[in-house]
Amino acid sequence: MHLFNRFNTKKVLDVTTLVKEAKSGDSKAFGVLYEQYAPGIYRFTLLKTSSREDTEDLVHQTFLKAWDNIQYYEDRGASFQAWLYSIARNTVIDYYRTKKTTATLASYTRNPFEEQKIFEYTESNVEFKMLKQHIAELTHTEQDALLLRYVEDLDHRTIAQMLLKSENATKVLIHRAIAKLKQKLDPR
Repeated sequence: MHLFNRFNTKKVLDVTTLVKEAKSGDSKAFGVLYEQYAPGIYRFTLLKTSSREDTEDLVHQTFLKAWDNIQYYEDRGASFQAWLYSIARNTVIDYYRTKKTTATLASYTRNPFEEQKIFEYTESNVEFKMLKQHIAELTHTEQDALLLRYVEDLDHRTIAQMLLKSENATKVLIHRAIAKLKQKLDPR
């Protein structure tokens, strides 16, 4: 029986089984994991870089690192998804270390035409620019936590695993980052 026939892709895939098969060298199982997690890793990475080409390279590097190291992955309270996002996050950090620049969510722009589409969804360009500026003033960890929570829609537990923090510490981190943004946007 072919691997793709064993798993109904419309249902939640059995990640534990896929990881176990991938750890034993089954590239098709890893391919299913790739298909399941690549879109989220791509979005996360795209928001941390300034170009689609760099993002594609970083996503490729992330999954190569995951494949090369999957035999070392063990579910010790950290989900496979959190493990992948940690690899992606570290890959982006390494990328910017070699470029000698800083990765920020607020520095994300694609091109003038695509950025205009983003502006259309905000009340005004000024509000968007202010929000972007205030996000840039947050720590990288706060930016990552907000991105993972509100763009990637990950739960607090998964974010905590990725950031190597407790779930409560992650909730507090996100709450404080939001409070900082609210204070800066409406300092009354």
